Amino acid sequence: MPLGASGLGALTWLATSVARFGLVHGLRRLAEFPFPYAAYLFQQFPILVVVFGCMFLWLAFRAPEPQDHYARVCLAAVTVYVAVAGAFTEWCCTRYLLPAYPFLLLASAAGLNAALVAAGRRTGWWKTPHATAAAVAVVLAGVLGGHGLPQAVRASTLRYGQPVNAQIHMYPFRPDHKGPGEFLRRVRARGDVIVAERPTEQQWYAGRVDYFLRSFGDAQEALYRSPDGRLRETYVNSVLVPDDALLLDSLSAYAGSRVWLVTSGETYAQRAYYLAPGQRRWLDSLQRARPAAFTGQDGVTHVYCLNCGIGKPGAPGTALPDTRSLRVAP
Repeated sequence: MPLGASGLGALTWLATSVARFGLVHGLRRLAEFPFPYAAYLFQQFPILVVVFGCMFLWLAFRAPEPQDHYARVCLAAVTVYVAVAGAFTEWCCTRYLLPAYPFLLLASAAGLNAALVAAGRRTGWWKTPHATAAAVAVVLAGVLGGHGLPQAVRASTLRYGQPVNAQIHMYPFRPDHKGPGEFLRRVRARGDVIVAERPTEQQWYAGRVDYFLRSFGDAQEALYRSPDGRLRETYVNSVLVPDDALLLDSLSAYAGSRVWLVTSGETYAQRAYYLAPGQRRWLDSLQRARPAAFTGQDGVTHVYCLNCGIGKPGAPGTALPDTRSLRVAP
């Protein structure tokens, strides 16, 4: 039985790890590989994962029946995908688990329906169609970890700056990329330079983004080295601004053009993680020194013009610092 074999494999893995590394270190190694994405799913959707786990155990220890085949396929799809993802990477955004998400929902829904059907048979309070209707009502009510009509309505009407589940979105509120980007699209002129903390989103709204403001340590897995020797962001080809705060100062002297900086609500709550110390000091001093040209509806995404109204911009031929000295992670 596939699920039984999975359980046997898990026990064998446990015994091997403990025998090789000892009890304490062996259990620790067991938790480290594959990376425990299941624990993160539990943090995000605790009730949903509990229902999924109960369904897994129930089908693992009962004789196969034809009506269980689809549920077993869903259970296997989630289990295998999460395990393989954990084997290939220690941590990545939870959006990479989305291919398993429909199967997680289907398996959990099957478990909920089976539980209500079994309860109806034991108590005689309802028949199978009534149990299924009750399961649908429970799901639509949104009591199973935030999956239902109330949550769907809130998600579709969520305003910028309103709180979201940080475990899922990786930031605590809905950031406003659209407002600042549309402002830039209206005011930018030919030859203007755009620097953004989130170049992918800003390129959608503002147009081409020239430079990417992020620490090399955080961004290195999303970089490549172009033929000109610079490190560029993979998705929209923006050049990485180096970590050195002194080099960042030369942004305001760029080839006689206006230089625009767009911050991001996505990084606002964790700037110490996303920006290097020199970048943070430079950004803090900039925000103290001048008002924003535009502020998004989330209240923290700002647009600054680095060299508007402060005299003549940089002399022609002045260029932003390159990134030839930095090394991309293998």
